[in-house]
Amino acid sequence: EACIVASAATVHDMHAVGPDLLHALVSAPGPTGDFGRRIFGDFDFTGITPTYPHQSFDDELTLRVGDVELLLVDVGPAHTAGDTIVYCEQDGVVFTGDIVFAGGTPIMWEGPVQNWIAACRRILALDADLLVPGHGPVSPTARAQDMVDYLEFVREEATVRYAAGMDAQEAAKDIDLGRFSGWPEAERIAVNVATIHRELAGDEGAAPSGPELFGCMADLFAHQHSTSAPTSPPVGT
Repeated sequence: EACIVASAATVHDMHAVGPDLLHALVSAPGPTGDFGRRIFGDFDFTGITPTYPHQSFDDELTLRVGDVELLLVDVGPAHTAGDTIVYCEQDGVVFTGDIVFAGGTPIMWEGPVQNWIAACRRILALDADLLVPGHGPVSPTARAQDMVDYLEFVREEATVRYAAGMDAQEAAKDIDLGRFSGWPEAERIAVNVATIHRELAGDEGAAPSGPELFGCMADLFAHQHSTSAPTSPPVGT
């Protein structure tokens, strides 16, 4: 009998991207399916009937759960079409969802990148001591600055390569991640660069499908882990 609450954009996303898509991914043949099974192979996506939110909101919503007041803010589109952070002022905690990947590589399915950067800065501006990220351990709120640093770095590197005429996959392979190279799931840069290139081309509505993007990550993962992969001179920044 619990009431499920989500932003209107998230409700739309939940209907558009469901368990059937993930089942198709892990069942796919070839490198894309192999990559999907490496990530999701422990889970069974068959026979799932999603339960969708009962209440939706736009922009912001204040809720009381018992004696706790919570502020819900839709800071998307960024990671996905709808990204909600939940701020509990009395406890000094902000639940960030996938706006923060603590110690891991973020993945930008939707963008624009500036929205995600702005969302992180909004988290940093809150009077909170701790954040609960979508991925990774509970962390000091300052951890959101790591996301800003990574996203600004990738935006700059991707923009330089777009101007040089590289396509998104070439650019993703060419970028030296530097201090971010040790973050897990570094191959997610393939999706991040594709999203930024789409913005630069003015094609926000022409996003590749999920399986296509997983194929890009699978290709980059193989490239990153191949000792015989050819290297190309990096494009200067």
